[in-house]
Amino acid sequence: MAEISLRSILPDRRLRVASHIRVWRPLGYYHHGIYIGRYEVIHFSGLSTNLADKAQARIIRAPLQEFAGASKIEVVEYEPPPTFSRDEIVARANERVSESEQLDKSDYHVFLRNCEHFATWCVTGKWKSKQAGAVVLGGLSGLLFHHLID
Repeated sequence: MAEISLRSILPDRRLRVASHIRVWRPLGYYHHGIYIGRYEVIHFSGLSTNLADKAQARIIRAPLQEFAGASKIEVVEYEPPPTFSRDEIVARANERVSESEQLDKSDYHVFLRNCEHFATWCVTGKWKSKQAGAVVLGGLSGLLFHHLID
């Protein structure tokens, strides 16, 4: 299993295309996406915009500034490095945007298919979410603990 580390993005550093990025949301969770270059991110809109309206959640392309809001952007790094190339990671993300546009309803699920699952899948091919696992195992206190040790 790949180990994940984080690196905060400083204003003088450039994001690399195909980076798995995340930002902290005031509701108490991290929102994840894939940076595709030209100041754009592909992400599962899910809870990031409206907690009550997840039926409209889609995998979308969005400006980096809109994705980040006022939050600091962090890069999720994988050790060993992902087996997919940067081009493949971006292609996988774009493929999901196309699929999402064709759905007549959302396939979003906060515990089974969220923004972290999506971004991790683009990089590793596996649908995984540490946050969802933390909540399932420990409720909201599990999520807070996960945030503190992460």
